[in-house]
Amino acid sequence: MDKSRYARFYSALTLLMLLTAIAGYAGLEKRRHSWGWLTAAAACALVAATLHPIAVAMGLVVQLYAAGAASVAAARGRRADAMWFAAIVALLVAAEAVAFAVPAVRQLLLRAALEPLPWYQPRAGDEWVYATHLAGQYGWLWYAAPAATVLAVWGGRSGWFVAAAFWVPFVFLTFIGATKHYRYAIPILPFAWLLWGGAAEQLVRSWDIGALARRRLAALRLRPAVALFIIALALGGSYALAKYTPSVRASLRRPTLSDSMLTTGFFYDWRTLQRELAPRLPADAVSSRRRSI
Repeated sequence: MDKSRYARFYSALTLLMLLTAIAGYAGLEKRRHSWGWLTAAAACALVAATLHPIAVAMGLVVQLYAAGAASVAAARGRRADAMWFAAIVALLVAAEAVAFAVPAVRQLLLRAALEPLPWYQPRAGDEWVYATHLAGQYGWLWYAAPAATVLAVWGGRSGWFVAAAFWVPFVFLTFIGATKHYRYAIPILPFAWLLWGGAAEQLVRSWDIGALARRRLAALRLRPAVALFIIALALGGSYALAKYTPSVRASLRRPTLSDSMLTTGFFYDWRTLQRELAPRLPADAVSSRRRSI
């Protein structure tokens, strides 16, 4: 029972939300078979929404991105692009209107967003649980997220889309969702990694590190000391990442843990379960200090 309560659906939800974003962006940017991509995005989003209501935020992400792209295209005189993105916005607005016209769907969405779950007891400051958890788990990487967002957005439309895919659900969870728990931020973490990747790409392009490395390649071959210095720098950076980022330390420790501790740190919850079940068990039931039978 202790393990089964942690056998949740967040891995599948994370994958579906990521697939929704990939297919949605490919369709919006008029790759080949645009409508096929958009259909795939809608299918992934609908399946994801059956797992958790946070998936609905991906529709808002696509809608906001398309509205922004339509405005930019219209301002630059690109009529065809503006009409394409405006059509996507109109289609999404129509779908939302149809969904909210169905009382059962409307009540389900509003209840999921605005009514806390029975187990949740709101406390002052709970709206910051996501930021606090990410700061505790990822340290300096989380504090660098705003700067990474600016750099990724600087890189172009893909950066805008990824930024929206992370920050729109994050704002929804923080300020709108009635039930607060850090695990609800898990499905949007891949977009944070993409933000940092986009930021790193922009830094490489700005500093032209690739060209510098090519120019210095011959010199590095002739200077073993320089090569050793670079290797030491890479190892030192890896050590600093492991030392100062809690999530990295936890990942490195996981292979050494027993199966019971691999996914949860609450192995001794069996004791709570034992106390709850003991009054209901027959006199000849057998139990141990660590497990209930």
